[in-house]
Amino acid sequence: MTDEYPEQNLKRDHSSSSKTQSLIATVSLAGLAFIVLLVLFYKQSWSNAQLQSKIVELEKEKRIANQELDILRTLSPYPIDTNQSVAESLKDMTLAPGWVARVYPVPNHLDELNNKLDMGSFVLDERQFTLTSHKQYGVKHLGSALYRLNALFPTLSRGRHQIGVQIGLSEAFLNNYSSSLLDVTCYIKVSIDQNQLIDKRIKLANEKEVILTGELHLEPGTHPISSIFYCDKHSDANGEDIIISLSFRNPGEHSLSNHRNSVYHIYKNQFSINGIQHQR
Repeated sequence: MTDEYPEQNLKRDHSSSSKTQSLIATVSLAGLAFIVLLVLFYKQSWSNAQLQSKIVELEKEKRIANQELDILRTLSPYPIDTNQSVAESLKDMTLAPGWVARVYPVPNHLDELNNKLDMGSFVLDERQFTLTSHKQYGVKHLGSALYRLNALFPTLSRGRHQIGVQIGLSEAFLNNYSSSLLDVTCYIKVSIDQNQLIDKRIKLANEKEVILTGELHLEPGTHPISSIFYCDKHSDANGEDIIISLSFRNPGEHSLSNHRNSVYHIYKNQFSINGIQHQR
């Protein structure tokens, strides 16, 4: 059968072909755009993965550096080269009971502590101490003091290890003042292996003493331990009126115990002052 309208059919076929080509072009562009977006997505995901991996690596380096710093801080309180590695610092050294205590002025904010120089340091191996214990070791500091203690905590068995901090007011102070009128605010922080066990701000107005505890699972070994103690500048009690003691409980023990052999500092037989080697 002969088509009576050839020109119309030709136009119709041409129009259909144009639409098909246009659709193919649109689909192709959409596909190309999808591929480009997919490539960008995977590239971004790869970049994020690399960034996350770098962050993890930097956090690991920071953790190791902080652990080394904690160990370096347990050196006896004599001038040392802070650029020494831990391995070099441990040469010709032995462990002796007690903390290395550094004395600072009480800061307005705890964040300021890392930017401040200590007023002096000493070995604290007493079972109980006050915030003026530094005076008997020749460290001169007037006013309220912050104590930053560092030591090594040896463990012989794996399991949950507990530490307790008892902080209170001296009997002499309580005999002269009514506790109901007191405003005494103190801060306590204790960490082992960079793990925070105690981080507490307390008020001693209604209680003459407070006991705080924290615990952590530890493997056998020697672990850096650090603590910070201070009372606010405006507190009615400070210095010798603040009594502090620390106690420890090892796995299998029934109660906390307080004795001077719980923590150790690194005792160096040789040390340098102003570049001159000294023997102890």
